Amino acid sequence: MDGNTITVGEVLSLVDSIKPNTRTAEEKTLWLNNIDRMVFEEIIKAHEGFENIEFNGYDESTPQDQALLIPKHYGADIYRFYIETQIDLANAEYSKYNTSMQLFQMAYNNYAQAYTREHMPLTTAEFRYPFSGGRVNAF
Repeated sequence: MDGNTITVGEVLSLVDSIKPNTRTAEEKTLWLNNIDRMVFEEIIKAHEGFENIEFNGYDESTPQDQALLIPKHYGADIYRFYIETQIDLANAEYSKYNTSMQLFQMAYNNYAQAYTREHMPLTTAEFRYPFSGGRVNAF
C-alpha cells in the first residue's frame, strides 16, 4: 500500500475511535461497499480512464487491508462521515444523522470536484443537426 490509500481496517478503526458504536465490522464493511459503489458509478465511470479501475465490491470476507477507491486525503472524511450517517440512522438519532450527512455531502462534493479537475469527463450528450438526421457528440 502506498501512503495515498486508505484501507477498510483503517476506516473502521478511525470510526470506532471517534464514534463508539455497537455496529459490527461486517455492517460497516457493507456500508463501505455502498459508498464506493456510488463513487464508482457516479464519479469514476463518468470520466475517461474508468476502464482501468476495477471495483468488485466488499463484503464480510473482504480483508481489512483492502484498499478503498477514494485517496486517503479525501477518503478519510468521506468514509468516516458516511459510516457515521449510517450509525446515526440505525440508532434513530436524526439530528446527529443530519449533521453527519451535511459533513459527508460536503466532503463527497469536494472529492467529486477534485476528480473532475483531474480527469476528463466523458461526453455523452448527443444532438442532431437540423434537417440532416446526422448525430454528433456534443462537447
